[in-house]
Order: sequence, then structure tokens, then C-alpha cells
Amino acid sequence: MRRLIVIAVLSGGLFLSGCAAAGEAPGADDSAPSAEAAPPAATDEVADAAEATAPEDVCTLVTAEEIGAALGAPVTIKTGPSGDCEFSQEDPRATSGMVGVIAGAGGGYDAYVEGIKGSILQPQIVEPPAIGSRALIGVGGSPYSETTLQAAGVAEAGGLLATVNLLGPGDPAVLLAQAEALLALITDAAS
Repeated sequence: MRRLIVIAVLSGGLFLSGCAAAGEAPGADDSAPSAEAAPPAATDEVADAAEATAPEDVCTLVTAEEIGAALGAPVTIKTGPSGDCEFSQEDPRATSGMVGVIAGAGGGYDAYVEGIKGSILQPQIVEPPAIGSRALIGVGGSPYSETTLQAAGVAEAGGLLATVNLLGPGDPAVLLAQAEALLALITDAAS
């Protein structure tokens, strides 16, 4: 979406400057300063979004120790097929998941939020104010198991979206705190 705004602003500026040039009287003095206004400069946020690129391997941004500290247990990490950083604990029933970073231009944040709301059963939604320019985390039942909880979050920062996805047993408040810690970790690492 932001890319479209930048293109629209630049295209509009070029169109207007073309109209002014086309409307000049024949024989007009080309040496006189032009009264045309330059197209407005893109804001830093729009420029960041247009230039932001996500890392190919998110595991290069964080360590197993950092993820383990956020979860409160040691983990192993590996790069997933899409470049996300997947992590798991020794006990396969313990909390596991992934953190990711994707380019955020074009309405990706809003789409991710809708995905969170639609994929978690009866989600509890929180919007942590201290993560990125805006963030949302949902926690609730998992469609995969009656005894497993799911948490997912997204934060927007500098034209990138940081994401977290968790599956685990237990208390929703604990899973929410883990998701918030991981989302803050990956958002800071990506910015």
C-alpha cells in the first residue's frame, strides 16, 4: 500500500510538471526560474518500507540462547524452508514455534492481523505498545489439538514485519508472555 502511495505521489508530481510544461506559451523564456512545485518528498517511513528487505535466514539475527531466555528453557534452532527461525525444546510436548521477518509494504500487517484473528480459537488479543510502531499478539486454542494453545504475533518496524508463532501446553498468560518476549526480541534484532 505504501509503495502505491509513493508511486501515486511521484506519478502525480510528474504528471503536473508535464502539464505545466505543455501549457507554456510558445517562445516562453526557458531561462526564467520555473514556478512549478517539486513533487513532495517521501516520508522516512514510506521510504523505509519501499527499501526494506527481509533477511534470507532469520536465525542469523537471534541465537538459541536468546530464544531460550525468552521461553525460560533451552532450545535448539534451525532455519525453516521459508527462512524463518524454528525452535524446539527437548521435550516435544513443550512450547515450540518460529520467529520470522518479512517485508511489510503493501498492507502485510493488516493481513497478518486478520490471519491471527482467524486462525486462533477464541483469541485473547493484546497490542503491546513498546514493540515496533505497532504490534498485536493473539493467544487461544489451537485448531490442531484440544490441549494445545497457540499464540501468534506481528510487529511493524522500519518497513519490516516481525512475526512469532508458538504452540504449547499450559497457561495462556505464560504463552502470551513468551510470545511478547520473542516478538520484542525479533523486532529489535531486525531493526
